[in-house]
Amino acid sequence: HITAVPVSGGAPRVLTASVDRWIHSFEFSANGRWIYFSFDNAGSTQLSRVRVSDGRVERIIDEEVAISSFDVGPGSTLAVNLQRRNSTTDVHLLEGKRLTQLTDLNAEYFAAIALGDQRKVSFPSKDGTIVESFITTPPDYDPGRTYPTILNIHGGPVGQFSWGFELRAQYFAANVYVVVEPNPRGSTGFGEDYIRAIYRTWGITDYEDVIASADYAIEQGIADPERMAVTGYSYGGYMTNVVITNTDRFKAAASGAGHSLIEANFGHDIYQQWYMWELGAPWENREKYDVLSPFLRAGNIKTPTIFLGGRIDWNVPIINAELMYQAMQVQGVDTELVVYPNAHHGGWPAEYERDYLERVIGWFDRYVKD
Repeated sequence: HITAVPVSGGAPRVLTASVDRWIHSFEFSANGRWIYFSFDNAGSTQLSRVRVSDGRVERIIDEEVAISSFDVGPGSTLAVNLQRRNSTTDVHLLEGKRLTQLTDLNAEYFAAIALGDQRKVSFPSKDGTIVESFITTPPDYDPGRTYPTILNIHGGPVGQFSWGFELRAQYFAANVYVVVEPNPRGSTGFGEDYIRAIYRTWGITDYEDVIASADYAIEQGIADPERMAVTGYSYGGYMTNVVITNTDRFKAAASGAGHSLIEANFGHDIYQQWYMWELGAPWENREKYDVLSPFLRAGNIKTPTIFLGGRIDWNVPIINAELMYQAMQVQGVDTELVVYPNAHHGGWPAEYERDYLERVIGWFDRYVKD
Protein backbone atom coordinates (compact mmCIF):
# COMPACT_ATOMS: atom_id res chain seq x y z
CA HIS A 1 0.00 0.00 0.00
CA ILE A 2 0.91 3.66 -0.32
CA THR A 3 1.00 5.42 3.03
CA ALA A 4 1.41 9.15 3.66
CA VAL A 5 3.28 10.32 6.74
CA PRO A 6 3.66 14.05 7.59
CA VAL A 7 7.30 15.14 7.64
CA SER A 8 6.57 16.75 10.99
CA GLY A 9 5.47 13.40 12.39
CA GLY A 10 2.10 11.95 13.19
CA ALA A 11 -0.03 8.97 12.32
CA PRO A 12 0.38 7.47 8.84
CA ARG A 13 -2.59 7.46 6.45
CA VAL A 14 -3.05 4.47 4.16
CA LEU A 15 -4.15 6.04 0.89
CA THR A 16 -4.78 2.85 -1.07
CA ALA A 17 -6.82 0.85 1.45
CA SER A 18 -9.52 0.39 -1.21
CA VAL A 19 -7.02 -1.14 -3.65
CA ASP A 20 -6.68 -4.82 -2.78
CA ARG A 21 -3.68 -5.31 -5.03
CA TRP A 22 0.12 -5.46 -4.80
CA ILE A 23 1.48 -1.97 -5.51
CA HIS A 24 4.91 -1.69 -7.14
CA SER A 25 6.07 1.86 -7.70
CA PHE A 26 4.69 5.35 -7.25
CA GLU A 27 5.44 8.97 -8.12
CA PHE A 28 3.90 12.32 -7.18
CA SER A 29 2.24 14.53 -9.77
CA ALA A 30 3.98 17.83 -10.48
CA ASN A 31 1.57 19.72 -8.22
CA GLY A 32 1.82 17.15 -5.43
CA ARG A 33 -1.91 16.54 -5.31
CA TRP A 34 -1.88 13.04 -6.79
CA ILE A 35 0.32 9.96 -6.49
CA TYR A 36 0.49 7.76 -9.56
CA PHE A 37 1.16 4.06 -8.92
CA SER A 38 1.43 0.75 -10.78
CA PHE A 39 -0.06 -2.47 -9.44
CA ASP A 40 -0.57 -6.10 -10.44
CA ASN A 41 -4.04 -7.10 -11.55
CA ALA A 42 -4.94 -10.53 -12.94
CA GLY A 43 -1.90 -11.04 -15.15
CA SER A 44 -1.55 -7.35 -15.99
CA THR A 45 0.34 -4.47 -14.41
CA GLN A 46 -1.83 -1.38 -14.57
CA LEU A 47 -1.70 2.27 -13.57
CA SER A 48 -3.86 4.36 -11.24
CA ARG A 49 -3.54 7.50 -9.20
CA VAL A 50 -4.68 8.39 -5.70
CA ARG A 51 -5.52 11.88 -4.43
CA VAL A 52 -3.39 12.72 -1.41
CA SER A 53 -6.05 14.81 0.30
CA ASP A 54 -8.79 12.18 0.56
CA GLY A 55 -7.57 8.86 -0.89
CA ARG A 56 -9.76 9.02 -4.01
CA VAL A 57 -8.46 6.46 -6.53
CA GLU A 58 -8.76 6.83 -10.31
CA ARG A 59 -7.83 4.19 -12.90
CA ILE A 60 -5.49 5.54 -15.61
CA ILE A 61 -4.51 2.42 -17.56
CA ASP A 62 -6.68 -0.67 -17.06
CA GLU A 63 -5.89 -2.50 -20.29
CA GLU A 64 -4.32 -5.97 -20.43
CA VAL A 65 -0.74 -4.68 -20.46
CA ALA A 66 2.37 -5.04 -18.31
CA ILE A 67 3.84 -1.72 -17.12
CA SER A 68 7.47 -1.95 -16.07
CA SER A 69 8.07 1.74 -15.25
CA PHE A 70 6.66 5.23 -15.72
CA ASP A 71 7.57 8.87 -15.22
CA VAL A 72 5.16 11.70 -14.50
CA GLY A 73 5.49 14.85 -16.58
CA PRO A 74 3.63 18.15 -16.50
CA GLY A 75 -0.14 18.09 -16.23
CA SER A 76 -1.52 14.63 -16.86
CA THR A 77 1.22 13.57 -19.30
CA LEU A 78 3.29 10.46 -18.49
CA ALA A 79 5.97 8.39 -20.18
CA VAL A 80 5.22 4.70 -19.70
CA ASN A 81 7.24 1.60 -20.49
CA LEU A 82 4.79 -1.20 -21.21
CA GLN A 83 4.30 -4.50 -22.99
CA ARG A 84 1.20 -5.74 -24.72
CA ARG A 85 0.33 -9.27 -25.72
CA ASN A 86 3.40 -10.94 -27.27
CA SER A 87 5.32 -7.63 -27.45
CA THR A 88 8.49 -6.44 -25.75
CA THR A 89 8.68 -3.23 -23.73
CA ASP A 90 8.39 0.07 -25.60
CA VAL A 91 7.96 3.67 -24.52
CA HIS A 92 4.44 5.08 -24.72
CA LEU A 93 3.14 8.60 -24.18
CA LEU A 94 0.10 8.81 -21.93
CA GLU A 95 -1.98 11.96 -22.28
CA GLY A 96 -5.04 11.76 -20.08
CA LYS A 97 -6.05 8.17 -20.81
CA ARG A 98 -4.82 8.08 -24.42
CA LEU A 99 -1.74 5.93 -25.07
CA THR A 100 0.54 6.60 -28.03
CA GLN A 101 3.44 4.23 -28.76
CA LEU A 102 6.67 6.17 -29.33
CA THR A 103 9.22 3.39 -29.92
CA ASP A 104 9.26 0.03 -31.71
CA LEU A 105 12.74 -1.13 -30.84
CA ASN A 106 12.39 -4.77 -31.86
CA ALA A 107 10.36 -4.36 -35.06
CA GLU A 108 13.13 -5.69 -37.31
CA TYR A 109 13.77 -8.69 -35.07
CA PHE A 110 10.11 -9.66 -34.76
CA ALA A 111 9.62 -9.30 -38.51
CA ALA A 112 12.21 -12.03 -39.02
CA ILE A 113 10.89 -14.64 -36.55
CA ALA A 114 7.65 -16.50 -35.83
CA LEU A 115 6.18 -16.04 -32.36
CA GLY A 116 3.93 -18.28 -30.35
CA ASP A 117 0.53 -16.92 -29.41
CA GLN A 118 -0.18 -15.96 -25.79
CA ARG A 119 -3.67 -16.17 -24.28
CA LYS A 120 -5.17 -16.16 -20.81
CA VAL A 121 -7.60 -18.77 -19.51
CA SER A 122 -9.35 -19.52 -16.21
CA PHE A 123 -10.55 -22.73 -14.57
CA PRO A 124 -11.52 -24.09 -11.14
CA SER A 125 -8.93 -25.66 -8.88
CA LYS A 126 -9.67 -28.77 -6.82
CA ASP A 127 -11.57 -26.82 -4.14
CA GLY A 128 -13.43 -24.64 -6.64
CA THR A 129 -11.12 -21.60 -6.44
CA ILE A 130 -10.89 -19.92 -9.85
CA VAL A 131 -7.29 -19.82 -11.12
CA GLU A 132 -5.93 -18.03 -14.18
CA SER A 133 -3.14 -19.21 -16.46
CA PHE A 134 -1.36 -18.07 -19.58
CA ILE A 135 -1.00 -20.56 -22.41
CA THR A 136 1.54 -19.97 -25.17
CA THR A 137 1.15 -22.13 -28.26
CA PRO A 138 3.86 -22.82 -30.87
CA PRO A 139 4.05 -20.89 -34.14
CA ASP A 140 1.89 -22.65 -36.76
CA TYR A 141 -0.18 -24.14 -33.94
CA ASP A 142 -2.80 -26.61 -35.15
CA PRO A 143 -5.84 -26.68 -32.82
CA GLY A 144 -6.75 -30.09 -34.19
CA ARG A 145 -3.84 -31.86 -32.45
CA THR A 146 -2.31 -32.14 -29.01
CA TYR A 147 1.25 -31.04 -28.25
CA PRO A 148 4.06 -31.88 -25.86
CA THR A 149 3.55 -29.44 -23.02
CA ILE A 150 5.68 -27.68 -20.43
CA LEU A 151 4.15 -26.61 -17.13
CA ASN A 152 6.25 -23.56 -16.18
CA ILE A 153 5.81 -22.32 -12.58
CA HIS A 154 6.78 -18.79 -11.57
CA GLY A 155 9.00 -17.81 -8.67
CA GLY A 156 8.33 -15.50 -5.77
CA PRO A 157 6.01 -17.04 -4.75
CA VAL A 158 4.58 -13.52 -4.55
CA GLY A 159 4.72 -12.68 -8.25
CA GLN A 160 2.80 -13.38 -11.43
CA PHE A 161 3.02 -14.31 -15.07
CA SER A 162 1.73 -11.43 -17.15
CA TRP A 163 1.03 -10.21 -20.65
CA GLY A 164 3.94 -9.42 -22.93
CA PHE A 165 6.97 -11.09 -24.44
CA GLU A 166 8.24 -13.82 -22.12
CA LEU A 167 11.53 -15.20 -23.47
CA ARG A 168 11.38 -18.59 -21.79
CA ALA A 169 7.83 -19.29 -22.95
CA GLN A 170 8.63 -18.18 -26.51
CA TYR A 171 11.81 -20.27 -26.56
CA PHE A 172 9.89 -23.37 -25.47
CA ALA A 173 7.10 -22.63 -27.96
CA ALA A 174 9.65 -22.21 -30.77
CA ASN A 175 10.79 -25.74 -29.94
CA VAL A 176 7.21 -26.94 -30.56
CA TYR A 177 5.92 -27.14 -26.99
CA VAL A 178 2.75 -25.70 -25.55
CA VAL A 179 3.65 -23.68 -22.45
CA VAL A 180 1.24 -23.47 -19.50
CA GLU A 181 2.06 -20.70 -16.99
CA PRO A 182 -0.39 -20.59 -14.07
CA ASN A 183 -0.86 -17.89 -11.46
CA PRO A 184 -1.69 -20.14 -8.49
CA ARG A 185 -2.58 -18.96 -5.03
CA GLY A 186 0.34 -16.98 -3.63
CA SER A 187 0.46 -14.95 -6.86
CA THR A 188 -0.10 -11.22 -6.97
CA GLY A 189 -2.91 -9.67 -8.99
CA PHE A 190 -5.82 -11.25 -7.15
CA GLY A 191 -5.82 -9.64 -3.72
CA GLU A 192 -4.24 -10.19 -0.32
CA ASP A 193 -6.35 -13.21 0.62
CA TYR A 194 -5.21 -14.97 -2.56
CA ILE A 195 -1.58 -14.27 -1.67
CA ARG A 196 -1.93 -15.33 1.96
CA ALA A 197 -3.66 -18.58 0.97
CA ILE A 198 -0.21 -20.25 0.95
CA TYR A 199 0.88 -18.85 4.32
CA ARG A 200 2.59 -21.83 6.01
CA THR A 201 1.21 -24.10 3.28
CA TRP A 202 3.86 -23.80 0.56
CA GLY A 203 3.50 -26.50 -2.03
CA ILE A 204 0.14 -27.65 -0.67
CA THR A 205 -2.55 -25.15 -1.63
CA ASP A 206 -0.70 -23.97 -4.74
CA TYR A 207 0.13 -27.54 -5.78
CA GLU A 208 -3.53 -28.19 -6.49
CA ASP A 209 -3.68 -25.00 -8.58
CA VAL A 210 -0.71 -25.81 -10.81
CA ILE A 211 -1.96 -29.35 -11.36
CA ALA A 212 -5.39 -27.96 -12.24
CA SER A 213 -3.73 -25.81 -14.91
CA ALA A 214 -2.16 -28.89 -16.49
CA ASP A 215 -5.49 -30.72 -16.32
CA TYR A 216 -7.23 -27.80 -18.02
CA ALA A 217 -4.79 -27.86 -20.95
CA ILE A 218 -5.41 -31.60 -21.34
CA GLU A 219 -9.20 -31.26 -21.12
CA GLN A 220 -9.16 -28.56 -23.80
CA GLY A 221 -7.31 -30.88 -26.18
CA ILE A 222 -4.19 -28.68 -26.17
CA ALA A 223 -1.74 -30.77 -24.12
CA ASP A 224 -0.79 -34.40 -24.69
CA PRO A 225 -1.09 -36.05 -21.25
CA GLU A 226 1.62 -38.56 -22.20
CA ARG A 227 4.12 -35.85 -23.16
CA MET A 228 4.31 -33.36 -20.31
CA ALA A 229 7.24 -31.73 -18.50
CA VAL A 230 7.43 -29.41 -15.50
CA THR A 231 9.90 -26.66 -14.67
CA GLY A 232 10.38 -23.46 -12.70
CA TYR A 233 13.05 -21.28 -11.10
CA SER A 234 13.42 -20.17 -7.46
CA TYR A 235 10.02 -20.82 -5.85
CA GLY A 236 9.11 -22.32 -9.21
CA GLY A 237 12.02 -24.71 -8.73
CA TYR A 238 10.71 -25.52 -5.27
CA MET A 239 7.29 -26.23 -6.76
CA THR A 240 8.92 -28.44 -9.39
CA ASN A 241 10.47 -30.43 -6.52
CA VAL A 242 7.03 -30.60 -4.89
CA VAL A 243 5.41 -31.83 -8.11
CA ILE A 244 7.89 -34.66 -8.77
CA THR A 245 7.59 -35.90 -5.18
CA ASN A 246 3.78 -35.99 -5.42
CA THR A 247 3.14 -37.41 -8.90
CA ASP A 248 4.91 -39.28 -11.69
CA ARG A 249 2.61 -38.00 -14.46
CA PHE A 250 5.34 -35.73 -15.88
CA LYS A 251 7.89 -37.39 -18.13
CA ALA A 252 10.71 -34.92 -17.32
CA ALA A 253 11.44 -32.04 -14.96
CA ALA A 254 13.94 -29.19 -14.67
CA SER A 255 14.32 -27.63 -11.23
CA GLY A 256 16.13 -24.29 -11.12
CA ALA A 257 17.34 -22.96 -7.75
CA GLY A 258 14.53 -24.56 -5.78
CA HIS A 259 14.35 -25.27 -2.05
CA SER A 260 14.20 -28.91 -1.05
CA LEU A 261 15.04 -29.28 2.68
CA ILE A 262 13.69 -26.14 4.33
CA GLU A 263 15.62 -26.47 7.60
CA ALA A 264 18.92 -26.64 5.65
CA ASN A 265 18.37 -23.01 4.67
CA PHE A 266 17.72 -21.71 8.16
CA GLY A 267 20.71 -19.47 8.84
CA HIS A 268 22.26 -20.17 5.43
CA ASP A 269 20.22 -18.17 2.94
CA ILE A 270 19.24 -14.49 3.14
CA TYR A 271 15.77 -14.95 4.63
CA GLN A 272 16.37 -15.61 8.34
CA GLN A 273 13.74 -13.05 9.37
CA TRP A 274 11.21 -14.55 6.99
CA TYR A 275 11.69 -18.06 8.40
CA MET A 276 11.16 -16.84 11.96
CA TRP A 277 8.13 -14.75 10.98
CA GLU A 278 6.32 -17.46 9.01
CA LEU A 279 7.63 -20.80 10.28
CA GLY A 280 9.41 -20.11 13.54
CA ALA A 281 12.50 -22.00 14.65
CA PRO A 282 12.99 -25.54 13.27
CA TRP A 283 13.35 -27.06 16.75
CA GLU A 284 10.00 -25.57 17.75
CA ASN A 285 8.10 -26.36 14.54
CA ARG A 286 9.86 -29.42 13.15
CA GLU A 287 6.64 -30.93 11.79
CA LYS A 288 5.93 -27.81 9.74
CA TYR A 289 9.45 -27.72 8.28
CA ASP A 290 9.17 -31.39 7.37
CA VAL A 291 5.76 -31.04 5.69
CA LEU A 292 7.10 -28.24 3.49
CA SER A 293 10.32 -30.11 2.51
CA PRO A 294 10.04 -32.12 -0.73
CA PHE A 295 13.46 -33.70 -0.09
CA LEU A 296 11.91 -35.83 2.66
CA ARG A 297 9.62 -37.36 0.03
CA ALA A 298 12.38 -37.85 -2.56
CA GLY A 299 11.84 -41.60 -2.35
CA ASN A 300 8.68 -41.06 -4.40
CA ILE A 301 10.49 -39.60 -7.43
CA LYS A 302 10.21 -41.46 -10.72
CA THR A 303 10.59 -38.42 -13.01
CA PRO A 304 13.95 -37.83 -14.76
CA THR A 305 15.05 -34.43 -13.43
CA ILE A 306 17.85 -31.99 -14.11
CA PHE A 307 18.78 -29.61 -11.27
CA LEU A 308 20.43 -26.25 -12.00
CA GLY A 309 21.67 -23.39 -9.85
CA GLY A 310 24.36 -20.85 -9.04
CA ARG A 311 27.42 -21.80 -7.00
CA ILE A 312 27.23 -18.72 -4.77
CA ASP A 313 23.45 -18.41 -4.57
CA TRP A 314 22.62 -16.99 -1.13
CA ASN A 315 18.93 -16.83 -1.92
CA VAL A 316 18.40 -20.55 -2.53
CA PRO A 317 21.76 -22.20 -1.75
CA ILE A 318 22.92 -24.93 -4.12
CA ILE A 319 22.78 -27.50 -1.29
CA ASN A 320 19.07 -27.82 -2.11
CA ALA A 321 19.83 -29.08 -5.61
CA GLU A 322 22.69 -31.27 -4.35
CA LEU A 323 20.38 -33.02 -1.89
CA MET A 324 17.78 -33.78 -4.55
CA TYR A 325 20.41 -34.89 -7.06
CA GLN A 326 22.02 -37.25 -4.56
CA ALA A 327 18.64 -38.69 -3.55
CA MET A 328 17.88 -39.53 -7.17
CA GLN A 329 21.36 -40.95 -7.76
CA VAL A 330 20.92 -43.31 -4.81
CA GLN A 331 17.62 -44.53 -6.25
CA GLY A 332 18.88 -44.90 -9.80
CA VAL A 333 16.51 -42.33 -11.32
CA ASP A 334 17.97 -40.40 -14.26
CA THR A 335 19.27 -37.02 -13.12
CA GLU A 336 21.87 -34.33 -13.74
CA LEU A 337 23.26 -31.50 -11.63
CA VAL A 338 24.47 -28.29 -13.28
CA VAL A 339 26.25 -25.72 -11.09
CA TYR A 340 27.18 -22.34 -12.60
CA PRO A 341 30.43 -20.94 -11.16
CA ASN A 342 30.43 -17.48 -9.55
CA ALA A 343 26.68 -17.22 -10.11
CA HIS A 344 24.18 -15.90 -7.57
CA HIS A 345 20.37 -16.21 -7.82
CA GLY A 346 20.10 -13.92 -10.84
CA GLY A 347 22.01 -11.45 -12.96
CA TRP A 348 23.80 -14.24 -14.80
CA PRO A 349 25.96 -13.56 -17.86
CA ALA A 350 24.28 -14.21 -21.19
CA GLU A 351 26.26 -17.39 -21.83
CA TYR A 352 24.90 -18.91 -18.60
CA GLU A 353 21.33 -17.96 -19.46
CA ARG A 354 21.68 -19.49 -22.90
CA ASP A 355 23.29 -22.64 -21.53
CA TYR A 356 20.47 -22.99 -18.98
CA LEU A 357 17.75 -22.86 -21.62
CA GLU A 358 19.57 -25.19 -24.00
CA ARG A 359 20.15 -27.76 -21.25
CA VAL A 360 16.52 -27.64 -20.14
CA ILE A 361 15.08 -28.00 -23.64
CA GLY A 362 17.61 -30.75 -24.41
CA TRP A 363 16.51 -32.64 -21.29
CA PHE A 364 12.85 -32.30 -22.21
CA ASP A 365 13.43 -33.34 -25.82
CA ARG A 366 15.15 -36.47 -24.60
CA TYR A 367 12.41 -37.67 -22.29
CA VAL A 368 9.24 -36.01 -23.59
CA LYS A 369 9.65 -36.14 -27.37
CA ASP A 370 11.84 -39.20 -27.93
